[in-house]
Amino acid sequence: MIESIVNNISFVTLIIMATFIIAILFYRKSNTYFILLMILGLAVSTEVASLIGLINKKPFVALYNLYFIFHQGLWLLLITHLLKKSMKEFSFLFLFILFSILNILLYEKEGLNYLTFILGSFIYLSYFIYKNYMLLNEESREYFLSEKFLLLSSPILFFFALTFLLGFRDSDLRHAEIVGYDVYTILSTLSNTIYYLLLIIYIFRTRVNSNARSTYD
Repeated sequence: MIESIVNNISFVTLIIMATFIIAILFYRKSNTYFILLMILGLAVSTEVASLIGLINKKPFVALYNLYFIFHQGLWLLLITHLLKKSMKEFSFLFLFILFSILNILLYEKEGLNYLTFILGSFIYLSYFIYKNYMLLNEESREYFLSEKFLLLSSPILFFFALTFLLGFRDSDLRHAEIVGYDVYTILSTLSNTIYYLLLIIYIFRTRVNSNARSTYD
């Protein structure tokens, strides 16, 4: 069993687990941090469950479909929580959840729910770009140097890369090899590594900088 785990565990799984452990060790009481812990806990649970499924040769497509809904939904909750000017802005989150439920029940009933991930990423990226553009016009320099901006920027490359990969579904492009590795492995590993490293930096920065403690909860 241990040998199977060692042979099948990936670098991405290790960095996700490391990020979650660091987040637990540096825990601080705040709404923002609680949502972040939920995102990391979801990621760790999904990685562990998929690893077990891989070892036991069990399908885990449904697991990733649930991950897509909750991962994208939690990030939409987090960015809206931090940047909203009106409670109406939470409507994007509710529309995404509604679409995800209808998608899994009526459209992509079998196989991976590509559209759920892609739509969630599109909403997040659009909201992020719009809000940052508005803040840039307001010359909110403090925001762009803050832990808040670092946190909300962390999944950007991940969303872009996975949307690109999932957009091609099962096409040959995803399996094209570059320096001995397929495109999917390269982009997935790179985007996940940057994603979780930025989260680790965020966790350390908020811990070290006492002035940033709970300033935007």
